[in-house]
Amino acid sequence: QYRASDAALLLGIFLINIADVFFTLHWIARGGTEGNPLMDWLLGQGQMTFIAFKCLAVGTWLLILTVHKNFWLARWGLWCLMTFYSFLLVYHIFLYVFAEPIPVRPL
Repeated sequence: QYRASDAALLLGIFLINIADVFFTLHWIARGGTEGNPLMDWLLGQGQMTFIAFKCLAVGTWLLILTVHKNFWLARWGLWCLMTFYSFLLVYHIFLYVFAEPIPVRPL
């Protein structure tokens, strides 16, 4: 059985993931770069590819962890994801408010 707190945790992780996508695309539009090489490659394939992969990957892991939520390792994994994405969201907000991308000069 699933509790309301389980649904809130899953929804929170997924919504923060969507916010991560928004802030990443905004940062790229301002001249920044993606720090994750895989995500950077996906961005090179197009924004829709990037968004689809990111949502599909996170959604798949959320589904797997939710199905196994009664195991301590899965519950720990869900809380680690929430913690990681929360810190990432704070980092994105900091960049959005205070930072300007550093222009990259071609070699």
